[in-house]
Amino acid sequence: MVVTIGYGEDNDLHPLDKRHVAQRLATAAESLVYGRDREPMGPLPVMVIHKDDGIEISFTHTGGGLVCTGDVPFDILEPGGSIYRVKARRYDCYGGNGTGRASGAVRELSPVQCQFVSQ
Repeated sequence: MVVTIGYGEDNDLHPLDKRHVAQRLATAAESLVYGRDREPMGPLPVMVIHKDDGIEISFTHTGGGLVCTGDVPFDILEPGGSIYRVKARRYDCYGGNGTGRASGAVRELSPVQCQFVSQ
């Protein structure tokens, strides 16, 4: 199983871009089954830091770094269950791991969910 959220459409579970899904599956198999030095999965969030001007999300398994074209929306789940959207305005890569920064009025975060939304 691989994460394909970057290849999907916002209104459909099944991505039309089958080629990149197949490439991601093949890369995972090369690494996990055959032991080749390849990144076996897509970015995984490992830490969220709440800052005055937004949130900072750190990822592992970023390969050559995170790439973002334009603003990327994130849905934030508050502890009370309300969901609201913020936009990541830029992505940088520090020391091989990616750090995304979502700017805007970010209120209190829930430790349960902070999800990327496919555009």
